[in-house]
Amino acid sequence: MAEKILVVLLHGIGDSLMAQPALHALKKKYPDSSLTIMTIKNNVFKDLWSMDKTADEVLFSSLEHNPSYGNPLFWIGDYWTIRRDIRRAVKAHGFTRVYFVKMFLMSAKIYSFLHLPRYEEHKTLKIARELDVVLSDQRYSLAYHNDDRMWAKTFLSERKLDPDVLIGIHTSGSHPSKSLSAETIKSLVETLRSLGYQIVVFHSASSYERDKKSLPPDVPVCMPDSLLHTAAVVDQCKALICVDSGIGHLAAALNKKVLSIYFKNVWMKNSLALGDHIVPYLYTKNIPRLLEYVQSFLQ
Repeated sequence: MAEKILVVLLHGIGDSLMAQPALHALKKKYPDSSLTIMTIKNNVFKDLWSMDKTADEVLFSSLEHNPSYGNPLFWIGDYWTIRRDIRRAVKAHGFTRVYFVKMFLMSAKIYSFLHLPRYEEHKTLKIARELDVVLSDQRYSLAYHNDDRMWAKTFLSERKLDPDVLIGIHTSGSHPSKSLSAETIKSLVETLRSLGYQIVVFHSASSYERDKKSLPPDVPVCMPDSLLHTAAVVDQCKALICVDSGIGHLAAALNKKVLSIYFKNVWMKNSLALGDHIVPYLYTKNIPRLLEYVQSFLQ
């Protein structure tokens, strides 16, 4: 019997990309089924799934933000909104099978100290377990249109940026605890320039407002509304230096060379970007050591 499957995937760009292998496996498990993904109410997720033919349809939830799965108050607020959205979707579309993919339901400050295997398991495997599928490959990929490529080339041309010496950096994670300090950003930019590299900084509108005072005023910033425009600029970079965030996972999906900076060992275990050229680095707020590692990475 053909199934009508709904996968509720209310997570950021990185976590959504990490769900891709499990969604492919789910579609393979039910080859005659239709598969609908419910995402956060943001067009970046329409962009993301428009290039992946696994999903037959993408629905928006009522939420415009990433639910705070690690916050106990989540169960009072966002959780019931999500359950209501699921009930409405089932009634409207007749879904016969529903999966609500939830990440770790505990504050990261707590689970990072507990050393429990379930919190150290990589998210691609955790999502596969929630969808009851087995993965043959954990890695994920991303494509974009030729129009996006031309947009990226125009972006670089207008700013006189050369892809052969262009390093993309992303310094602002989903939380201040996953972001580089202003002092570290300044030192990183100075080091890259001293090595003869050009720089482009990736930001969302919200993270830019938070961090713009940390950036030298002459550093080009990329924050287009289109996720695929962003991906095309990422693909133009020689290499990327990223904190644990969606940009690092975009770069991994495009098989770019990435120095992926993590602030806790457990985050590196459960959410390391997956690709052929990913180099993880555990940052301990030792700026000189980080800069030495950056130089080694680029050489």
